Amino acid sequence: MANAKLNNGSIKQAILEQEPPKSTLHLRHKKKRDPEGIFTILIEWVYGILLFLSPFFFLPSTSDVFDLNKQTLLFVATLIIAILYSIRIVTVHTVDIRGSFLTLAALLLLGIWLTASIFSVYPFQSFLGIDGQAHMSFATLLAILVLIGIATSLFEAKHIIRLARVMIVATSLLSLVGLLQIFGVFVLPWGFTKTALFSPTGTINSLGTLAAFGLVLTVAEIIRMATAQQGRKWLSILFAIGAGLQLITLVVFDEWQLWISVIGGLALVIGFLFFKLPKDQKVVWLVLPSFVCVFALTMIALASIGMSIPRLVVPIQTPSLTVQTSWNIAIRAMQERPILGYGPGNFLTAFTAFRPAEVNNENAGRLWTARFNQSGSHLATKVVSLGLVGLVALALFFLAIIVKAAFYLFRNKVDENYAIYLGVVSVLATLGIISAVKEFDFTLTLFSWTVIGFFSVLTGRSLMVLRGKNSSRFIVLSSFVLFGVISIALVGTIFIGMRYAADVTFRNASMLDREISSGLEKGEQANQEKLNQLVTTLDRAARMNPFNRNYLVALSQALIYKASLLASDRQNTVSVQTISNDAVATAQRAVALNPKDVRNIENLTQVLQALYPFVENGFTLGQQAHEQALSLDPTNPEPRVEASKLYLSAYAMLKGQEANLQKEEEKAQSAGQAKQALEKAESYLQDALKLKGDYPEAHFHLGTIYATQDKKDEALQEFDKALNLNYQLISFRASDETLFYNLGVNYESLDQNEKAQAAYKFAWGLRPNYYLAMWRSALLDEKAGNKEAALDTLNRVVALDPTNTIVQDKIKELQSGQKQTTDETKENKKGETPEEGGNQEAEQGTQE
Repeated sequence: MANAKLNNGSIKQAILEQEPPKSTLHLRHKKKRDPEGIFTILIEWVYGILLFLSPFFFLPSTSDVFDLNKQTLLFVATLIIAILYSIRIVTVHTVDIRGSFLTLAALLLLGIWLTASIFSVYPFQSFLGIDGQAHMSFATLLAILVLIGIATSLFEAKHIIRLARVMIVATSLLSLVGLLQIFGVFVLPWGFTKTALFSPTGTINSLGTLAAFGLVLTVAEIIRMATAQQGRKWLSILFAIGAGLQLITLVVFDEWQLWISVIGGLALVIGFLFFKLPKDQKVVWLVLPSFVCVFALTMIALASIGMSIPRLVVPIQTPSLTVQTSWNIAIRAMQERPILGYGPGNFLTAFTAFRPAEVNNENAGRLWTARFNQSGSHLATKVVSLGLVGLVALALFFLAIIVKAAFYLFRNKVDENYAIYLGVVSVLATLGIISAVKEFDFTLTLFSWTVIGFFSVLTGRSLMVLRGKNSSRFIVLSSFVLFGVISIALVGTIFIGMRYAADVTFRNASMLDREISSGLEKGEQANQEKLNQLVTTLDRAARMNPFNRNYLVALSQALIYKASLLASDRQNTVSVQTISNDAVATAQRAVALNPKDVRNIENLTQVLQALYPFVENGFTLGQQAHEQALSLDPTNPEPRVEASKLYLSAYAMLKGQEANLQKEEEKAQSAGQAKQALEKAESYLQDALKLKGDYPEAHFHLGTIYATQDKKDEALQEFDKALNLNYQLISFRASDETLFYNLGVNYESLDQNEKAQAAYKFAWGLRPNYYLAMWRSALLDEKAGNKEAALDTLNRVVALDPTNTIVQDKIKELQSGQKQTTDETKENKKGETPEEGGNQEAEQGTQE
C-alpha cells in the first residue's frame, strides 16, 4: 500500500509539473491558425477556381473573346499563388523543394520552348500567342509549370483528389451547356452565343475532346472511391450523372478518334485491375469501365459498317485538317526548319507553305479558303512548332512518365493510393491518344498539364529542405525572394494590363467598323467623323501593343478607305498621298513582325493595289509583294487572282493615260505596256484555274479580259461559268453578292439584259439592302417596259436611302410617264363596251 501511495503521489506530482491539458476547442483553434495549412488551403482554392472557371471564362469586351481572357485568368491565378507561396516561405521560415526526374524533364522542355520562341518566325506569337494560339505560347507553359512546381512542393494525394473532382464537375457542366446549345436551348445571355456552333471553350470541336477526357477521369474517380470504400453514395451518383452527360456528348459527336482515346485510357484501368484485384472484387469494380469500353467499340463498329445510333441532331463542327494531312505538313515543315521549327504557335506559316493542292477541290462552303493555325493533331502541331529538338525532348519527357508509371503499377498492390496513381496514368494515356489525333485548345492544355502535375506530386520526393528559424541569412534570402516575386507580379500585371487594354481598344474599333460598314450597306454616305475616329482608335491600339499584327493590318485597311474617300476631290491630292504612304508603312510594319506569314504580305498587296498611283514606286512594290505572296502560298489560287487584279488596275490606268497622250510614240509605248499588263493578268488567272477549275472569281476576271479584247463569245462563256458556280455556292452560304452585281454590269455591257437582271436579283436576294443592285435592276425593268416593278424596287431604295435625290427624281419620272400612259389608254377605250372599259379602268386604277 505504501508503495502504491508513493507511486500515486509520484504520478500526481509529475502531472502537476506538466503543462495543463489543452482543450479540444483550443486545439482546433491552433489548427486553424497553422500558417502552413492556411497557405496550402488558399493555394488549393485559387488553383481549383482556375480549373473550374477555365472552360467557361470568356469576355466579349476583347476582340479575342476566348484565349486572351483564359490566358489572363491563368496569369492572375499564377501570380496570386506565387505571392502566397512566397509569403508562406517568409512566414514559416521553411521551404521544402520537392521534385523528381519529371522536374528535370520539364525544365529541359521549358528551355527548348524558350529557345524555339527566341528563334521563332514570329517571336511575339511564340512568347504570348495571338490568333487563338495562347495555349501554345511560352508564357502559358511557364505559368503552368510554376503552378506545377508549387503544387509538387505543397500538395498531397488528398489535394489531387479534390482538384480532380473540380475538373470532373467542370467538364460535366460543360457537356451539359454544350448539349443544350446544340439542341437549341441557349443558356448564355449574350447575343453572339445564341448558336449551336458556340462553345465557351472557344470551338465546338473541343466539347468532344473535353468530354472524352472528363469521362475517363470520372470513371477513374468512381473506381478510386470504391477502392477507398468511402460511404458517400450521393457523390458516386453525382459523378455517374456527369459520366452520363459526357457519354451523351461523345455519342452526339461520334468521332472514332475520341472513342479510341476513351478505350485506350480505360483499357489500362481494366488491364491492371484485372490482374491485381482478387476474384470477388473484379466484377464490381470493372463493370463500369468495361461497359464504357464495350459501348465505344460498338459505336466504332456501327460507324465502320455505315450504321450509327439515330440522333436528334448532328452538330456542325468547325473545319479541321485530317491527321494524315497534318503529319504530311509537319514532316515537310521539319525538313524546312529541322532544328527548332517555326516557333510555338506558328503552324499557319507552315500550312500555307506546304498546303496540299487537293484542298482546292473542296468547293462546299469555300472550305478550301480556310487557313488553319493548328493541325488536326496536337502532336503534329508541336513538331512544326519545336522541330526535331523539341520532338526529342517531348519523347524523353513522356518516356520518363511511362517508365515510372509502369514500375509503380507492376510492383505495388491495389489500395487507395494505387487507384489514384492508376487513375492519373489512365487519364494521361487518354490525353496522349487525343494529342495524336485531335487538336487542343486552352482549356484542354491546362487540364493536361494539371494531370501531369498530379503525376509529379505522386512521384515527387524531397530534394532540398531549407529551414530558417533563428537564421538571419534565411530571413534575408526569403525576403529577397518575396520582393522579387512581388516585383515580377507588378511588372507582369502592368504588361498584361496594357496588352489587355490594347485588345479592348481594338474591339471598340471593330465595333465602330461594323457600324460604318452597316451604314454603307444601307446606302448611307460615309461618315468622315466616324472614319477618323476609327483610324484614331486603331492607331491607339497599335501604339499600345505594336507587336500584334492584327492591329496593324486593320489600321492599314482603314487608311485605304480614308484615302479612297478623299481621292474623289482633286484638292486632297497631298492628303491622299500622305495617307497612302502611312497605309503602306503600316502594312510593312506588319510584314516586319512576321515576313513568313502570307496574310501580312497579302495585306500589303491589297494596300498597294488600291493606292499604288499615290505611292512612289507603288506598282513595283506591288509586283514584289505579289511574287512574295505566291512563293509563301504556292498551291492557293487566291493570291494569283489578287495578282491579276493589280495588273488589271494597271491596264485601266495605262489606257486612261494613253487617251491623254499627244505623241504617237508615247501612245504606242503606253499601249504596249497596257497589253503586257493584260497578258500578265490573264496568265495569273489561267494558273489559278489550273489549281481550281471551279473558282467563280477567276472565271469572272478572265471574262472581263476577253470582253476587253472584244472576244464576246469567250467572255460570255466565262461569265456564265462564274454565274453558275457562284449560284451553286448559295446553298452553302458561301456565294458572293458583289460578284453577282459585277456580273450583272458586265452582262449589260454585252447586251445580255435578261442575264444581267438575274444576276442583280441574286445579289439583291443575298443582301436585301444592296441598293446598287436594286437600282440597276429597276433601270432594267424600266428598259423592258415593266415600270410597275421598277417603281416598286425604287421605292425600296428610297426607304433605304431617303436622301437620294437621283432615285426620287427617277420615281417622279416613272410616275409621270405611267399616268400619261393611263390617260391615253382611257381615250383609246371609249369605243369599247362599258363593261370592258369599266373593268379595264378599275384594273388600271388599282395598279396605279
